[in-house]
Formats: sequence, C-alpha cells, structure tokens
Amino acid sequence: MEIVRLCDSRLSVRIRVAPPFFISEFAGAADETGQATLREWTERMAEEPAPVVVLELSALNELSGAAAATLSRGLREAQRLDK
Repeated sequence: MEIVRLCDSRLSVRIRVAPPFFISEFAGAADETGQATLREWTERMAEEPAPVVVLELSALNELSGAAAATLSRGLREAQRLDK
C-alpha cells in the first residue's frame, strides 16, 4: 500500500495494487490544493501495469471543478492505455 499526499494538499490518495486492480481511495478535499496530488496520481496510475483502475470516492469531501477536470484527464489517460 502506498499513500500519496503532497505537503500542501488537503487531498490524500491511498493506492493499493492487487492485480489486476489498481485501487485508489481518495480522502479529504480535492480543491485547488489537490491539483498536484491528482497529477501525481495520474502519473502513478499510468506507470502501473495493472489493467483495471478502481476509484473509491466515499471519503472525498469536496471536488472542485478544476480538480474534477484533472481527475477526468487522468481517467482519459487510463482509457488511452486500455485500462
């Protein structure tokens, strides 16, 4: 298990890889402080060979429009990589 949280971010992402699943548990607030965390998550997800991406969003308290766009770009990247 790996936790991704950048120092100024109110968003954390706990990552578990259990092939074929890349499980991401989002917690906190995905506001303007979470942009870097979401970009880091996208890079980590793209590098992982696990073909199935699972998002757990039940502990996510806030999702700003900008953060939603960043998350959407990450999911489009996963789709492009056939995940």
